[in-house]
Amino acid sequence: MWYDFEAAFESKKSEAEEMLHDEDKLLEFISKVLKKLDTIPVVGSLLGDIPLLCMIVVDYVKGEYTEIPLASVIGIIAALIYFFSPVDLIPDCIPGIGLLDDAAVIGIAIKTVDNDLQAYREWKGM
Repeated sequence: MWYDFEAAFESKKSEAEEMLHDEDKLLEFISKVLKKLDTIPVVGSLLGDIPLLCMIVVDYVKGEYTEIPLASVIGIIAALIYFFSPVDLIPDCIPGIGLLDDAAVIGIAIKTVDNDLQAYREWKGM
């Protein structure tokens, strides 16, 4: 059976748009995402970019970096919502494979906003 990761990613976009309208809620969510990431013993290359995704969202929301299209910000937040949710295709609590679907969705987001991330890295001096 084939799981449509892009559809799962897309389904989180309305939730992401809603979150963008409440800066405090969004910043609290970003903090929770980073705390969850800290609990993962081994972070692969795709999940390793989550802090960068969080940074660009925070800088955008605070008005410090606005050179990214709104659609890209919404896509990043949608992917982070999927990552943070404990209820997804493969439950996160399953050792060894629980984060595979999360990594796939984060990978789709990174691929989609790759040019924006490169520009942000340059702006940040990374």
